[in-house]
Amino acid sequence: DEHSTSSTIVLGSTDMDVDPFPNEEVCLGVCTVGPPGAVTEAASKLREVVRRYGADVGGCGYGTSWVLDVDLDFYSTANPFKATFTKEQFELVKLLYRLKEPEDSNCPVSVSEAFWTRQIQLQVLKSLWTVNKPKMNSCANSTLVAIQGLVGSRDCDGGLIEAEDLHVAGITSDLPHHMSNERELFQLMSYTRDLLLALSNSTLPPPSLVTIARSSTDGYTPTNQVDGIQNELLNILKQVYAEEELVLN
Repeated sequence: DEHSTSSTIVLGSTDMDVDPFPNEEVCLGVCTVGPPGAVTEAASKLREVVRRYGADVGGCGYGTSWVLDVDLDFYSTANPFKATFTKEQFELVKLLYRLKEPEDSNCPVSVSEAFWTRQIQLQVLKSLWTVNKPKMNSCANSTLVAIQGLVGSRDCDGGLIEAEDLHVAGITSDLPHHMSNERELFQLMSYTRDLLLALSNSTLPPPSLVTIARSSTDGYTPTNQVDGIQNELLNILKQVYAEEELVLN
């Protein structure tokens, strides 16, 4: 179960008079963070994205102001529903909500077809559920029959399982689940430091704002790791941007 090391950055205008969600395409730059070669390539791509799409704040020119957003579940992530349900309960839900991936992830048509197939699948599955139990269109679907039996049973915490719980768990059943060990956390933090150093050593100015999404309330960043990850990230930011005045809020 290889842990994904990808980081995504989205930048746009910070002009408050501009509709933040215009009816137009948004540029999404995706870079993979990894060994030195990959870090150098990622830094180059990110610099180009900022120069092309970075905002103009304070009249310094476009491509000079950007926001660095770091999601802590990048370093270690958990699917909270795997801890809520027993292994047997979760596998049943996952089977019913299985995601059919595109045949060719590089083909826009294939990706579009997979997307709409998924939307239809989720609409059909949602329509099966009522307040208390799923409607049975066909008793031949043994998986749906088995899941129907879960409604009203007990989860790992002893709570009653409701139909809505099963539907939400099903939708998120394909989310990544990899709780990083200390070696992996150290490696990912090293990649982060190398990437930020590569950016700071270029002509790109430091970010105007750094935001950190802890993702701890919803359980996607393991609660026993989130504070340690945040502290280590803050230490890296202080090291890389030592000459800047950092204000923590």
